[in-house]
Amino acid sequence: MRLALAVLTISVALLHAEQNLIPPILLVLREQGMIVGGERWELYAGLLGTIPLALGVLSSLIWGYLADIWDRRKLFVLCMLIGSIPGFLTAFARDYNELLLARTLTGVGVYGSYVIIFPLVADMVPLRWRGLGFGLVMTASGIGILGGMILAGLYARVDWRLPFIIVSLPAIVSGLLFLLVSRGVKLGMGEPEVKEMYEKGFEYNYRIKLKEFVYGIKSTPTILFIVLQGIPGTIPWGVITFWAIAYMNVRWGLTESLATLIIITAGLSIIAGNLVGGVLADKLKDLGLRNSRLWVSLTGKMVGLAMTIAFMSYPYPYGATDISAIAPLALLALLIFNFISWVSPNVQAIISEVILPEHRGTFYAVFNITDNIGKTLGPSIGAFLINFYKGLGYDTSEAYYFAMVTASMAWLLCAMFWLPMFKTYGHDYAKLREVLRRRVSA
Repeated sequence: MRLALAVLTISVALLHAEQNLIPPILLVLREQGMIVGGERWELYAGLLGTIPLALGVLSSLIWGYLADIWDRRKLFVLCMLIGSIPGFLTAFARDYNELLLARTLTGVGVYGSYVIIFPLVADMVPLRWRGLGFGLVMTASGIGILGGMILAGLYARVDWRLPFIIVSLPAIVSGLLFLLVSRGVKLGMGEPEVKEMYEKGFEYNYRIKLKEFVYGIKSTPTILFIVLQGIPGTIPWGVITFWAIAYMNVRWGLTESLATLIIITAGLSIIAGNLVGGVLADKLKDLGLRNSRLWVSLTGKMVGLAMTIAFMSYPYPYGATDISAIAPLALLALLIFNFISWVSPNVQAIISEVILPEHRGTFYAVFNITDNIGKTLGPSIGAFLINFYKGLGYDTSEAYYFAMVTASMAWLLCAMFWLPMFKTYGHDYAKLREVLRRRVSA
C-alpha cells in the first residue's frame, strides 16, 4: 500500500506540474504572438486558465460518479492518459487557437482526475493518519506546482515548448505504473470498520444510489459549510497563482527568473504547509482536541491572509537584484502559503470522515465544481480587476496591486464559514462511524 501511495503522489506531482507550465511563460507567449489581444492581452491570457479548468471541472461530474461504481484505480489511469497526451501536443501548438484547444483537452483529464485522487487516498490510508495521507498528496501538488513553474521559468526564453514534453511523457508512465502497484486497493479499505469486513473475508458491496446520496448530503450539515467556504476560498488561489509572475514583473521590475525564484520559495512553503497542517491536526486529535482540523484550518487561513497582504504591500525597490532586497520578499513568500495551505489536507480529511465511502467520488465531483468556482474564474477575475483599476485612473503597477489585494480579501469570507462547523462536525463524524459499524455487524 505504501508503494501505491508513493506512485500516486508522483502522479499527482506531474499533473500539477503540467497544469502550471503556462503562468511563467505568459509574457513570452505574448511577445511571440501566441497570445493575441493587443493592449488587452490579459483577457485572452486569462482564458488559457479559465476555459480548461471550467470544462475539466464540469466533466468531473461524470468521473466522480464512475468512481463510485467502477474501479477507481483504472479511472485514475484513464484520466492521466487523457490529460497527458494533449499536454504533450501543447508543445506543437502554432497559434493561440491551437494552444487554447490543447490546454482545454488537457483540462478534461487533469482536473477530472482530482475527484478520483481523494477517494483513492481515503481508501488507502487508515483513518488515524488521514491528515498525513492527504497532506502527502497535497504536498505532491505543491512539488508539482513548484517544479512546473521552475521548469517553465528556466526555459521561458530558451524554448517554452520543451517543458510540456518533459512533464507529459513521465506522467503517462507513472499512471500506468500505478495500475500495476495498486492491485490490492479496494473501496473503503481505509475505514477500520470496512477493513474488518475485508479481513473476515467479506466484500464491501455498497455502491452509490443517487437517492441515498442526496439524503446523505442533505443530512450532513458539515458538508454544506465545507462547500460554502471553498467558493470564496479559491478565488485568491486562482488570481494570485496565475498572475504572480506578471505582478512581480510589473510591480517590482523583477525578471522572469527572479520572479520564479520567489515562486520557488512560495512553492516550498506550500509543500511544508500541507504536511504541517495535516500532521498537526492528526497529532492534536490524538491528544484529545476533537475539533483539531477546524482549529488548524481557521488559524492557517487568518494568519495566511495577513501575510498575503504584507507580501503584496512590501515596498520593494523597483528593479533591484541584490540579495538584501530579494531576501525579505522571499521570507514573506515562505510564510504566506505555509499557513494558507494548512487548510487543504484538513478539508479533504473532514470530507472523508463524514461521507460514506461509496458516495465520495460523486461528492468530490460536486465539490470539485464548487471548490473550483473561484479558481476557475480567478485568472479572468484577476484580468477584470486589473482593467477595472486601470479604468479608475490607476497606473498599471497600482492596478495590479489593488487587484491582488482585493482578490485576497475573499479569504476573510471563507473563514466565516468555518465557524458553524464547530457545532456540526462532531455529530456528523459520529454518525458515519455508527453507520459503518452497523454494516459490519449486519
